[in-house]
Amino acid sequence: MDRLERFFLNKSVFGFFVSLLILYVIAISACGYASDYCAKKVITNQVYASLSAAGGNMADADFILNGENDEYIKTAEECFSKYGIDKDISPELVYNYNDTKTFIFTVFGLFITGVFLIILIFGLISRMRVMKSIDKIRQECNKITNDCFKTIWIDASDNTSVRNLADSINKLVCMAENTSSQLKKEQHFLKEFLTDFSHQLKTPCAVIRLNNELLENIECLTEKKSRILIGEINSQLDLLETLLNESLKIARLNANTIEYDFKSRNITELCSELVYGLSPIAEANNIKLMFKESPDIYMKFDNIWLREAISNIVKNSLEHSNAKEVSVSVSSLPTSVSVIIEDNGDGIPQKKIPQIFERYNTKSSDTSVKTSVGIGMAISKKIITVHNGDILVFSKQGEGTRFEIIFLKK
Repeated sequence: MDRLERFFLNKSVFGFFVSLLILYVIAISACGYASDYCAKKVITNQVYASLSAAGGNMADADFILNGENDEYIKTAEECFSKYGIDKDISPELVYNYNDTKTFIFTVFGLFITGVFLIILIFGLISRMRVMKSIDKIRQECNKITNDCFKTIWIDASDNTSVRNLADSINKLVCMAENTSSQLKKEQHFLKEFLTDFSHQLKTPCAVIRLNNELLENIECLTEKKSRILIGEINSQLDLLETLLNESLKIARLNANTIEYDFKSRNITELCSELVYGLSPIAEANNIKLMFKESPDIYMKFDNIWLREAISNIVKNSLEHSNAKEVSVSVSSLPTSVSVIIEDNGDGIPQKKIPQIFERYNTKSSDTSVKTSVGIGMAISKKIITVHNGDILVFSKQGEGTRFEIIFLKK
């Protein structure tokens, strides 16, 4: 009942009925004029035929086969002139005019009524199908509202606007599902990020608190011991600053809030400058850092962010590999550009290779590297992915590690 009420109270259906009724009234009115015109034509021909018959020889039926005869009509008009009857007599005065007009009107009216009934029936059936499809779409939309994580697919068998509506809702459903999935990922990332971040903060905060408590009893400390404690506090503060900066970077990268300045630049020059800039770190660790001569290769990249991504990987090799040599080179193929970082250090166990790009993770347990917070490799992975690239890691324990960054050419 509710569906029928919605159907007959629908503005579209009401408009269809009103439009059809107006057209029907206009058609019936036109039918009245048409029947009058046709009746006059028929009666006029009837008068001509009767006058031809009355003025001619009844044995001669030539006018029946060949049409009216003007000579016979003229003869009949002379004969009936005293009665005022001629060929110009008004058809309305003829006895069967009304019957003829009624018959013609009935035939036309029945034909027009039949046509309009067919239009009405097919129109109602078509609109009922449309309303049924819309009602189904409404029900499916209610399902989406009640369970936004449910996969819904709406189908419409016709190719009209209802189908277009269904397709549009399908797109909205897909967008809602993607948004929901993305929100879940973001929530999961935020939960893990906050957990890992709070865990990383505990150690430096505890060290600072402990050293601060020791410094409170300064009368019991020697000057040398005080300097050591202050140096340790400063070191932990530097670590906290690095942790905050790096954590903010990874958060921005995951939130896609960074605007990259992609321009065609010389990646060979970038790697050469990068090696030169990291030479002091290599010298401090007694490592030979070298850049293998490579041809100038151009590709589109953001100079600041890609420099940081490659720099993090090189620094990882310098600080955690126990290598004696680290080399950087650039090569190019028709479809890709590769940046290769190799070292001859301890290598990475195969089962730990997937973990090196996770947040707050380092390949080595070397605690002497106090400025590492284990986010650099995760940052590099994010930046390189945005640059349409990927990182391949080849490592064998005792022989070293090879990082191959491959950028696909656009």
